[in-house]
Amino acid sequence: MNPDIHERAFLSIKRTIMDWAIKSLDVDEAQRTVGHLASRGIAELLTAHLHRTGKLPPGGFINHRWFRSRNLASAHLPAFPHREDLISDLVSLELECDKLAYGRPVTAEKLQKVVRIFIELEKRLEELGRK
Repeated sequence: MNPDIHERAFLSIKRTIMDWAIKSLDVDEAQRTVGHLASRGIAELLTAHLHRTGKLPPGGFINHRWFRSRNLASAHLPAFPHREDLISDLVSLELECDKLAYGRPVTAEKLQKVVRIFIELEKRLEELGRK
């Protein structure tokens, strides 16, 4: 698939999180939206990056569920620079997203933690794309 399609999906998810959920909803409402979307969004951005660098074949994809554990992510992700460093944060994001999506109500600080991980991963993937 065209990497631009994955990048557009990421941008749509990012807008939904940042411009709608965070700004328009109460924390208890926003947490479900952020929980269901943040890890999926980063998976879209990672997919776009890996397609652009030729590390993922045409038609290949990244499933955010692979980030539920380091072993699962390591088994599915192709080799690429800084892979191991990213896996830790990808796993952290996925586990935190599960808590938001399916857990009890959280504080604004807990929600912001997930948003910070999301933004940090976005920056790191953008930096990898420039190298």
